[in-house]
Amino acid sequence: MLFTTPIWLWLLVPWGMLALWLLFARAQFARVPTTQFWDANDPTQAVRRGIKRPPLAFLLLLLAMLLAILAAAGLGYRDPLRGRRITLIVDRGLATTTALNRDPDKIWEQVRAFASNGVLTPIDLVNVPDRSMKSTDLSDCITDLRSIKPIAIDTAPALHQMVAAELARTDQQILVITGQQLQLADPRVTVIAPQTLIANAGIERFTVSDTEKPKAMIRVWNGTDIRHAVLRVDDVEQSVELPLRGGLQDYFMDLKTLGASVHAQLVVKDDIAADNHAYLVRSGVWPRLEARGALPAGLERMIAVYSRQRAAGGDANKVIITSNPADVPAGVPSSNAPALIVPAGIASVAGRIEVNIDHKLGREVDWDRALINARCTPAVGDGWQSLVRVGDQVLVAVRDRPARQLWVGIDSPEWAMRPDFVVFFTDVFDFLGGTARAYTSEPTRHLSKEWNRTEPVEDGGIECHPGIYRSRESALAMNCPVIHPVPPQAMPSSTSPSGETANAGSGHDRQAFETISLSSPLLLAAMCIMAAAAYRLTRIRSRLG
Repeated sequence: MLFTTPIWLWLLVPWGMLALWLLFARAQFARVPTTQFWDANDPTQAVRRGIKRPPLAFLLLLLAMLLAILAAAGLGYRDPLRGRRITLIVDRGLATTTALNRDPDKIWEQVRAFASNGVLTPIDLVNVPDRSMKSTDLSDCITDLRSIKPIAIDTAPALHQMVAAELARTDQQILVITGQQLQLADPRVTVIAPQTLIANAGIERFTVSDTEKPKAMIRVWNGTDIRHAVLRVDDVEQSVELPLRGGLQDYFMDLKTLGASVHAQLVVKDDIAADNHAYLVRSGVWPRLEARGALPAGLERMIAVYSRQRAAGGDANKVIITSNPADVPAGVPSSNAPALIVPAGIASVAGRIEVNIDHKLGREVDWDRALINARCTPAVGDGWQSLVRVGDQVLVAVRDRPARQLWVGIDSPEWAMRPDFVVFFTDVFDFLGGTARAYTSEPTRHLSKEWNRTEPVEDGGIECHPGIYRSRESALAMNCPVIHPVPPQAMPSSTSPSGETANAGSGHDRQAFETISLSSPLLLAAMCIMAAAAYRLTRIRSRLG
């Protein structure tokens, strides 16, 4: 038996004094219907001393008070079959799961030693990076460890965040299974690192140049003792000499043609295959917006939002946005960039609005409302194709020479607050940006259900597998970051924050068992006994009338 908050046991002192007073009471208890039947005090009558049983209602109240005090003090007991509850965080990264799948029994033995050998020790099993938590116990832990599915993303940021979150959430001991260095100075955190040496090489970077004679650059990291391998880009192969273990090397290859996607492969026999492949897909590049001069406040906000949400790539087209037509003079070669001209409004307009429905720009705009209280400036110069006209004044127009340009001669703060303002200028920026294309990729991550992997067909049981993914409207290439396993000798099987090696489960934690609290049952019993005492007193009063 033990008490988690023993300070409440001080209440036993007044409780004991009350109990002694009732048991050794000087007065004699008697049931009388009225005080008139009390016997007169006889000074010659001796007071009998000794233990006398109080009425049952008083005994019940004493017992209820005792149970309430014990509940407040946190009475409980230790279960010898259930060690102290622990939080087990498992890194699902490829470096950890590859080593874990080779010898899960050895890892399980270390977990069992840490958990005080209690077969029913409760465990909060947390997977990183998805942060899912499962309540299990030590007897089922080996099954759970075998069923963990590897994931081909960088789990280091999520792992550190999860350990920090668990330290703040609970006061439990935290056990982390990972093959990465964990820099957290807290005595409650113990790291178990797989002791299997992982030999891995992978593609660190892959780019292509879309020119008349396309080329590819492949950067390879080597974490093995292998010195010779084959690089393959689509149908072109090249034998290469790999750098020494831990080194990087860039390789360049001449390609025949470039299709909609490009696949590079490092043909080498290592322990992790996911980072031996790299993919690129040809996709559109958002334009780079360049604002010049004073622009309406609504348009400036729109430019900022567009640039933030659709960051321009390295090969992006530049789009000039200006209120001064002289910034983009026709016929000057240096000015032949796509441009949006938004002149300051000079006068209000009235008349019948005509919209060119054959052009995709402006179809989603309610121009009747957009022109309310607007000040406008008609298009000037030659070659403009009317998109929106009021009478004989062209307010929105487009032309293709000397470059793709759009004139929007409407200045309306009220229109800038409407959703169709955002839709219109988003379409304008996309239209002026043209069709710049580039071969791009991004690190592996979780995608929504609308994306389907088209290459490769098999994933080898790995979640977020690198490859080419397609939706109904676009394509995406995702590549796995190169896995740099930590050598087992650099991380002991159990490491304290100070870097000293410790035996897993040593110290007071090895002898700690889960405490089964009796506070709730004791409080419930106290309430029931108090109810019985109250009922008993009620019956006594009813008999006495």
